[in-house]
Amino acid sequence: MGCFVEEIGIGLLEYVYCGEVEVDEESVLELYEMSDKWCMKDLQEECERFLVKNMKVENWEKIAEKIEKIGGITRRLENAVMRFKGKKLDVGKEK
Repeated sequence: MGCFVEEIGIGLLEYVYCGEVEVDEESVLELYEMSDKWCMKDLQEECERFLVKNMKVENWEKIAEKIEKIGGITRRLENAVMRFKGKKLDVGKEK
C-alpha cells in the first residue's frame, strides 16, 4: 500500500510542476480524490474524462461508490454512471 500512495504523491507533484501526469485505471480514482481535496480542477477534469471514457459494465459500481464517498460527483460522471446503472437494470429484467 505504501508504494501505491507514494506513486499517487509523485503523480500529483508531476502534475503541479510539469502540468501532466499519467492517468491509468489503477491510479485514476485516487488521483480524482486528491485533485478534489486539493482543488486541482484541471487534474480532476482529466481524471473525470478518463473515468467516463473507460467506464464499463464491470467497473461502474466501483467508480460510483468511490465518487459518492468523495462527494464530488459531477453531472458528466453522474450521467455516465446512470447510463451503466440502466444497462445493469435492463440485464436484470431479462432474467
